[in-house]
Parts: sequence; C-alpha cells; structure tokens
Amino acid sequence: MAAEQSPYEVPQKETVNVGGIPVNVYREMKSGSEDGSRPITAVFMLHGRLSHCDGPHTMPIVEACFNAVRQHKMQGNHPLSDLIVITLVRRASVSPSARCTTEHATATQDHRNHGSRILDAKANDAWDKTKEKDNVRHAELNLLSAGTARDVSFVIDFLPARIVQWGVVGVSLGGHSSWILLNSDPRVSFGVPIIGGADFEKLMAYRIERTFGAGSTLEPPRYPVILRDFVNSHDPAKSNFQANDSSNPFQGKKILVLSGATDTLVPFSITSEFAGILKSTMGAGSIEVVVEEGAGHQLTPTATERTAAFVLKVLSAPSSKM
Repeated sequence: MAAEQSPYEVPQKETVNVGGIPVNVYREMKSGSEDGSRPITAVFMLHGRLSHCDGPHTMPIVEACFNAVRQHKMQGNHPLSDLIVITLVRRASVSPSARCTTEHATATQDHRNHGSRILDAKANDAWDKTKEKDNVRHAELNLLSAGTARDVSFVIDFLPARIVQWGVVGVSLGGHSSWILLNSDPRVSFGVPIIGGADFEKLMAYRIERTFGAGSTLEPPRYPVILRDFVNSHDPAKSNFQANDSSNPFQGKKILVLSGATDTLVPFSITSEFAGILKSTMGAGSIEVVVEEGAGHQLTPTATERTAAFVLKVLSAPSSKM
C-alpha cells in the first residue's frame, strides 16, 4: 500500500535581491485555497565559521522547521502566521524580477568573508602556536559577527510589511551574530543561539589562554584597542542586560540557548553567567537554556529538533505574547 502523500511539498528555493544583498528564500508550497493574506513570521538562519549558507549548519534546521510546520498542519492544526527563514547567499545568481514576497519562506545568506563572499580565507582561521598556521587577527571574527548582524537588520528594512515577527537562529559564528542581533535590533523578538557565545571578550580570553598558555592576555596586535572599544560599545555582555526595565535590550524577547556540555571551542561557561542574569531580569518563560550532555561543538539532531519545535511554538502563539 502506497504511503499517504503530504499535501505540502519540500520547500522551494529562490534567490532574491534585497537592497543589493542576495538572499536565498525557502518557501513551502501552498495549496490553491490559500489566499496569500496571512501574516508572516521571518527567521534568519546564520551558519558557522568555515561553513556556508547551503551547508550542514543551516539546511538541517531549515528542513526541520518546515517539516514541523507540515506535520502540525497534517494533524489539523494551523499556526497563526506563516514561516519564512532567511540567511545571507552562496551564489549571487538573482532573477531581476525576484522579490521577497512569499509565504512559508526561509532565506539563507553567507556570512561576510564566507562562501561566495570570501575575501581572505586566512582571516577565518584561529590563533595557533605555529607561525605558519597562526591568524594574529583571529579576534576580528567579532567584526564578521557584527557585520552579519547589520546585514540582517538592513534586509529587515526592505522585506514586506506583512511580516509581523522577526527571529534569528545561528550556529557557532552564527550563534554569536544571533546574540548581537537580539541585543541590537528591537524588531528581532526571538532567537536561538546554538553553540554561540554572548560574551565575546570572555570567549577570546578563554581562547588565548587555551592556545598560548595560562597567563596569556588580550593585548595588541591580537586584540587591537579599536576592537576592544567596539566590543565595549556593542557586545551583548556590555549592554544593559541586568536591568529590569525597558532599557534592557532583551526585555520582551523569547530566547532558546542551546550548548554542548563537552564543547571546548565555545564552552557554555562563556555564556552561563550572562544567561543566568537574563533569566532573572527577563521573567519566567522568556529564556530557556539547554546544555546537551555528550555534545561538543556541533549541531546535533537534538538541537535541530528543539529549534524546529521552538520556531513552531512561535508560529502558533499570538505575536503580542512572544
């Protein structure tokens, strides 16, 4: 007996031009009965360092999110808004007439200096004791994270008005960008930082000691003064996150933090104090922290499933309650 086919097909991908920035938009095929008037929830999907927008840090989550929506509908349930997931693009082959106006869409885009946007491969490497392998400018990955967050905010400026909620999901480097975006853009109301760090200076202090030994400190040229000043002005951990009022940039947002218990590249200890304070200032149910036992610096099936379930929950809740 043939298996019953789902009424929803696999998401289709279209590359569109948003204010000069190409993005991949994934949308779910709709039945002819849908009139295209439903509100949209947009989720940006940001990949990790050394990966790209079509890679293993993004596509499993994109597919899991649409599958969760599909299964939800097959059970007779209907989310209050439709889904689009957005990332920054690997190939900039854009149809001149393409516009980001579709429902059930996921947009993907490469980070700066990654994929189709690569300018200097060495700049993506880490610190190393060996001169040949050492990337003295490793700390400048903060500029990539912050730059990608700004790209996302720029894209938000020009996407359709029917989008009623904005969110971000990021893995590793994308997780850093997710924290930055949640901190810097009040329009982004929910996010899932996966194996990412909220405190950049603490992460760099950990890495420099891990690479060069105890007592190693963040000093120029590995940590330039201008970069330190930028981090002090823009990093989530330097924000007013301890406040119990609207001056806290995270107030009113929903956040799912996913980390690996055995992660040695971005250990949860980098974010644990920050997340603990957020729990006390944001209120019950605003932030959930999951540290997966046995998981290292990787996107696990469990993290993928939790992310899809979180996104589905967002779609099913009134936007005013998110």
